[in-house]
Amino acid sequence: MATAKTATTAKAPAASKCATKTAATTEDKGFTLKIVVKLYDNGLNAENVYIAGNLAKLGEWNATKAKAMKTTNHEDYTLSVTGLKKGTEVSFKVLKGLTWEAVEKGINYEDLDNHTITVDGATTIEVGVSNWAC
Repeated sequence: MATAKTATTAKAPAASKCATKTAATTEDKGFTLKIVVKLYDNGLNAENVYIAGNLAKLGEWNATKAKAMKTTNHEDYTLSVTGLKKGTEVSFKVLKGLTWEAVEKGINYEDLDNHTITVDGATTIEVGVSNWAC
């Protein structure tokens, strides 16, 4: 009498009901743009310094919504803008008050172009201010 062989099939393990958590990458969280402003000459007569720019995080060019910078010595000011995607173009101006009448000026009190930088990873931009409009 012949014996019948039974074929057995292996079953794949059951899928886990727990979601696998993966660490978010730096790019997923976005990058940080650090803006450093150094005051010189007549620029030193500022009690507070602000940044107004093209992003919502910089007030969308509304001077009354400009972001205050931090300082420890009233000569060097910093502001970090977080969560920026790679390739984001950031344009801004420096103010010493929440009005465009307090905007930065050049060494001879001339108007200045916007400061513009494209975020390509963690980025730092340093600008100097020698004069203010008022």
